[in-house]
Amino acid sequence: MESDFHSNRHDLIGLNHYEVNPDLPDHWKAIHRKGLVGETHSSDDDQWVKADGTKVWLRWSVGPWMDAHGDIGGIMILAEDISRRMKAEESLRLFQTLVNQSSDTLEVIDPETARFLDVNENGPAELGCTRAEYLSLRVMDIDRR
Repeated sequence: MESDFHSNRHDLIGLNHYEVNPDLPDHWKAIHRKGLVGETHSSDDDQWVKADGTKVWLRWSVGPWMDAHGDIGGIMILAEDISRRMKAEESLRLFQTLVNQSSDTLEVIDPETARFLDVNENGPAELGCTRAEYLSLRVMDIDRR
């Protein structure tokens, strides 16, 4: 946890979750309370904007843990920092937008088979076909006069 969430604390023993993470959003605290009454909640991509403005994307799950008698003894919080993945996906979306808005036809071609692996929106529009039809072609199938 310390390395994942960039905490400067080296001794976490004896500290509660809110001491380690004093800027948790109120809606997460509400989910923690729900866990204490037996509910389980999770998210695959939730953004946490920390007090210093740092944005962290998390995949998390919160649920109760039971003691030896079957009573709720507390909650388990599992969290994974997925910020790098989310930034990479955003960069890919931006790149795809730029490629698709190009006035030129941009193609990715398999050098061994000469088949089109990908094409931006301009290619099929130029040929008057669908993207699927375009991707079924090989380079030599297109007459570029």
